[in-house]
Amino acid sequence: MSKDIEPETLKPWPAKAWIIVIVALFGVVSATHSIVTPIFEASDELWHYPVVQHIAAGQGLPVQTPPERAGLWKQEASQPPLYYALAGLLTAWVDSSDLTTVLRPNPHAAIGVVTADGNINMVTHDPTRKAWPWRGTVLAVHLARLLSVVLGAATVYLTYRLGQAALPNRPEIALGAAALTAFTPMFTFISGSVNNDNLVIPLCALALLLMIRLQAQAHHSIKSASDWMGWLILGTVIGLATLSKVNAIALASLAALSGAWVAWQRRSWRYLFAAGLAIGLPVLVLAGWWFWRNVNLYGDLLGFELFTPYFTRAIPADLTQIWAERTSFLYGYWGNMGGLNLPIPHWAFVLLNSIVLLAALGLIKWVCFMWVKRNRVFRKNPGFLVNFPLLLIIAWGLIVFAGWLTWTRTTWSSQGRLVFSAIPCYSILIVAGLAQLLPRRAAPFVLAVLGAALALFAAALPFTLIAPAYAHPLQLTAAQLEAIPQRVNVTFGDALVLLGYDAPVTSAKPGDLVPITLYWQALKPAERDYSIFVHLLDESDIEAQDKGPAYPGRGNLPATTLGPGQTWAETWLVPVRSTAYTPASLRWEIGLCDPALPNCPRLPGTDSLQFGQIALARPQGAMFNPVSYNLGDQLELIGFDMDRRVAAPGETIHLNLFWRALAAPARDYTVFTHVLQPPQTLWASQDLQPTPHTLQWQPGQTISDTYPLTLKPDTPPGIYEIEIGVYFFTGPSDIERLKVLARDGSQQQDFILLSKIRVAK
Repeated sequence: MSKDIEPETLKPWPAKAWIIVIVALFGVVSATHSIVTPIFEASDELWHYPVVQHIAAGQGLPVQTPPERAGLWKQEASQPPLYYALAGLLTAWVDSSDLTTVLRPNPHAAIGVVTADGNINMVTHDPTRKAWPWRGTVLAVHLARLLSVVLGAATVYLTYRLGQAALPNRPEIALGAAALTAFTPMFTFISGSVNNDNLVIPLCALALLLMIRLQAQAHHSIKSASDWMGWLILGTVIGLATLSKVNAIALASLAALSGAWVAWQRRSWRYLFAAGLAIGLPVLVLAGWWFWRNVNLYGDLLGFELFTPYFTRAIPADLTQIWAERTSFLYGYWGNMGGLNLPIPHWAFVLLNSIVLLAALGLIKWVCFMWVKRNRVFRKNPGFLVNFPLLLIIAWGLIVFAGWLTWTRTTWSSQGRLVFSAIPCYSILIVAGLAQLLPRRAAPFVLAVLGAALALFAAALPFTLIAPAYAHPLQLTAAQLEAIPQRVNVTFGDALVLLGYDAPVTSAKPGDLVPITLYWQALKPAERDYSIFVHLLDESDIEAQDKGPAYPGRGNLPATTLGPGQTWAETWLVPVRSTAYTPASLRWEIGLCDPALPNCPRLPGTDSLQFGQIALARPQGAMFNPVSYNLGDQLELIGFDMDRRVAAPGETIHLNLFWRALAAPARDYTVFTHVLQPPQTLWASQDLQPTPHTLQWQPGQTISDTYPLTLKPDTPPGIYEIEIGVYFFTGPSDIERLKVLARDGSQQQDFILLSKIRVAK
């Protein structure tokens, strides 16, 4: 272990040649991602690119608007403009006036949700518009993506340079860190997309490298012109980084500490003042106008007041909630492509996290070694205990992570890629930690194998994960058409024919996924992009599933792009609601609706086809419908029942709730029950304290209570939600609801949509 702190005695690696290879391989792999991934199917690209197009069209910077008046860019109009301006300059010669034709959002996309049956595409794709040779908006997006690839390559190289600066006697660590950055699947993917992160990341790395170089030159003369020029260049880089993404302004704090460190070494506080001026002036010149614009437009220095409403949490997250979202964060760091709905395979996720755990052990071992041997080490090399480059790398990694923690408390930002402005730092620390667990002579070989394996994995993802997810269903062969299990030949509208179906499941229970395969044929391109709906209805004509509609082909075949005679099969995995009322007999309902109109109304004529029968059984021995909802670690709703599910206006439905005390309740809680028509219209309500009161409950005790819900006389016919929750009084007229907690401890909402009822005429 002592060899780690002695001068290099091994034969030097041809590091310069290897870093060229790594950067070149990254360019090929990331460019492949950019080509294979359909445009607007990378994280937030469908909102980033409209900002680029607005600037490229000579319309200046877009103005941020509230969510109810959102432009194509949504929240991204609040972002600093440098990346968008560079991409706009690169693509200004391209006629991208067809943007609104090409960028057609999929209204049913499962954004942020991993599904087993597709429908993940954020936009619809017309193959004739997006085929080679590229033109219009498609060409402009790919050119902007190419700019991102170049910027990503700069990040990879700067990772290597930072690793060299931190551990100059360990070239394999610098190269390994560069490879880890290059082939972290999410970084490779994002580097092939239109995203302002791609500019701020290399600028942050460059700023760190400049700070390291300035510290190394501290012994130079105070009057050295190149010295002052270095601080000016650093300030310029920080200003450009801030003009790329506002969180880069935190670099100024590290720059100030770097200046203070050099001033202390020179014993000159006048130097600190001069260095601070040399840093601050370029930042003010380059980015000051942006902050001034925000104040004038929004009355907000950072422009966040109109930015955050697009994804603000209803309930601010505490550390328990953030910890519960760690899996989402880690997937977002290692690889969750598309609209955060296309994760890397689980085995790869586990393996990458295991590498991080090993690296953490290695770093702990290193720190312990330094502590035990500190006196001997200090005598041999007094400067070693103050490794300024390594401290700077650690500090920036901590600052970025702390900033993410602060940000994600109030916004839905559990995405690991949001800390990529420090990915060079994290890669260096991970590889350095791994190296501490390896024999010195074996480390280069092991790190090389790891880098090569990661490169192969990243290179394979476009073809094994991304391309299949967005592939159009194949045309059915004559044999497949002949083998359709159940034929119906029902025409919907004047464009689509349901040839038949295969529904093999005849029994299910709440929470199950029920498969059904539909076989379709197009008569002609539809006039509108109709959606297919698939329902499971019970005897009361109440839906027992949570699956929404989708464009044909599980999102990949917009009806307006279908060709005459085109056939395909699509499989739906329909989730039965965990609170579906049992026992029941379910039947399938298939049809088309128009998502361009409110509530996606059904097409006139043959609006739906109903068939089949699925027995939905109540669990054996259960006296009620079992559920499990944890409310604030105080109470658990374990079941419910109703005396009826269909009622007329003015009639009363009796709702029975079954509770278990998870702890000795700390307060006297009240239960609210509503008959709700979303979003917030109440047609019946009842607030009651359970009997006995919750203060008298003992841990593990089960209680049942009945809540009469009398419908208002003017309640319109339709389907309504039963909403329940628990609250307590914090003042004479102030209440606070208990939060519903998931199994991982994360807070969800402060209400439960328990079941549905039908109001008859």
